[in-house]
Amino acid sequence: MSEFDADLNRAIGRSIQAIRTELGLRQGDLAAKLKDFGVKASQQTIAKIEAGRPLKFSEAVAISQVLNCSLNEFLYPLDELSHDEAKELREGLENAQDELHRAAGNFHSLLLQASEFLEGHPGADQHRHGRVLRYYVSNPDGLMNIVKSAVRECNTALFAQVHETDIDSWAKPFVKPDVDDSDA
Repeated sequence: MSEFDADLNRAIGRSIQAIRTELGLRQGDLAAKLKDFGVKASQQTIAKIEAGRPLKFSEAVAISQVLNCSLNEFLYPLDELSHDEAKELREGLENAQDELHRAAGNFHSLLLQASEFLEGHPGADQHRHGRVLRYYVSNPDGLMNIVKSAVRECNTALFAQVHETDIDSWAKPFVKPDVDDSDA
């Protein structure tokens, strides 16, 4: 086996170990789950793989399935700082998504309460607070429009950061100029 092959096998083994550990799996747990994919492995087999034993392709595919990752993650591991940063960002995005889900549920609940309030108080929509309630109840897509607007603003700001310009300046060369036909 060449030195390149040995280094690659050790790097793949370290990647598998890092992902397995992050998921809270022991080597024996991984070995047991591989049986579901028809791969016979023991805790010792996993230890050898993680130490750099060459992998069969079927083992690599089964391990990636058990660890819920792509084969590329074995070949292109992130260094520890990048890995931690990516993990923190992923968790932040997942938390923000959960918060949005809770906020949408709360919004829906409040819409139902507002609708019941308006039904129980027929003249309420003559009052300014009642008119606002009526607006929200009559426009259930209001929340979606608010979310879409916020996403558009974020995407525009992100575009400006990535391209170091605003989207209108960037798009100007691609937009057909208005032609004034009044002189023709």
